Amino acid sequence: MECGHYGDDHLAFAELARGFARKEVAPRYPDFEAAGIVPRSVFARAGELGLLGFAVPQG
Repeated sequence: MECGHYGDDHLAFAELARGFARKEVAPRYPDFEAAGIVPRSVFARAGELGLLGFAVPQG
């Protein structure tokens, strides 16, 4: 369901975030839960995809 409030950039970002969560987080979630920590590599990959650092101005 689309509400019409978001442009193509927003929708593409949402799909990127969903894909990342679906492919790289969800399958490993039981391991993260058991360990009590999410590995740094997950955050590194999220950063590579541009999913982190929104408050940091571009250089």
